[in-house]
Order: sequence, then C-alpha cells, then structure tokens
Amino acid sequence: MRSDALASKYLRAVLAGDRLKASDLVVHAVEKGGLSAPECYERVLAPVQRELGKRWREGASSITDERVGLESARLVMDRLYPGLHRARSPRRVVVVACVQGNMHELGARMVADIFEASGWKVVYLGADVPASEIAAATTRVGAQLVALSAASADQVGAAAGTITKLRSLPAPPRTIVGGPAFADGESWHVTGADAYAGTALQAVQLAVD
Repeated sequence: MRSDALASKYLRAVLAGDRLKASDLVVHAVEKGGLSAPECYERVLAPVQRELGKRWREGASSITDERVGLESARLVMDRLYPGLHRARSPRRVVVVACVQGNMHELGARMVADIFEASGWKVVYLGADVPASEIAAATTRVGAQLVALSAASADQVGAAAGTITKLRSLPAPPRTIVGGPAFADGESWHVTGADAYAGTALQAVQLAVD
C-alpha cells in the first residue's frame, strides 16, 4: 500500500476513535514489508498528526481527535520499536531531548527511534528536560551529537540556553534543533545550533553529512 493511501486510512481510523484499528493498519504495513518503520513515522504518523493539529486549530475537529491521534501514534511506535534494526556495536552516540517547557515529546521520540534504526546509540531523555540535565547526560555518555526539540516560540530561549551550556563542555557536541518552534526555517539561527531539521529523517541525514 502506498504511504499516502495508508495515511488516509490511518486518519479515518483516528477520526473514528479507533486507536487499535489505526495502529494495526500501520503495523501490518510494516510487517508485510511495504514500508519500513522509519518510513511509516515520516510518511504516516507525523503528517497525520500535523493534519489533526491543523484541523483542531481551524475548528474542523476536536481536541479529542488530536489526542486519539497522539495515543494511536504512541501505540504504533511501542509496537514497532522492538523490531527496529540496530547496529550491534554502535560507535556514534546521540542525546535526544525536548527542551525545558516542551511537553510534546512525540516528534523527539520519532527522532530517537529513527537514529537508533540508523545505527546510532541513542540516549532519549523525553519531555521537559533542563539544560543542566542534557549537558550532564551528554558528558556521561560521550555523545557526539545532541538533538533538541522545541514546540513553541517561547521555548526558543530554552533551546538557546541549552546549546550555550553544551558549548561550554570540555568536548562540545554538534547540535541539531527541530520542532514547530522552528518551522519558519529561520528562527533556529538564534539558538546557536549547528543545524535545523524539519523532519526526523532530515535530522539523521544532517548528522552524517
């Protein structure tokens, strides 16, 4: 099944409130070999969640639909995660975290899973992480890269503060930022990050360039 057709079916199941049917559609597509887990994240889960958010903002659907979509996506990821391809001895390490104040961790988790599927060792810290904790984790695991997510404009300062903290480490990592806060493609520059990624796959590509 083509990814756009799968996304349409998945969206209909979400709007019907059927979390299990929605997740089954995506998981079965991966099991049949039509799409990889990272492709499903990128072409189905992420665009449908963006569409649900757009519909809610425009008054075309309720917050309930967005929440069902969020929980459906989490269920898909929980089911697919054990089957992700992993390198036996990953040599590259990335820390993935949402900056302090960002409670919306779905996108960051997608980034973490896709990095892991691409052969990286991933230290995923989740939502609302203070700069000091991100810096401490980076030092402890010897990460070469830190990927940060910010959801709104008021979190850009937290991203900038975190990157300043990381730059002060004895072995500063490269930094990539992403999330709705930087959707204009320009505001990320004020954070001092090395790069901005609009999608999880872009983040991985930037990491190896």
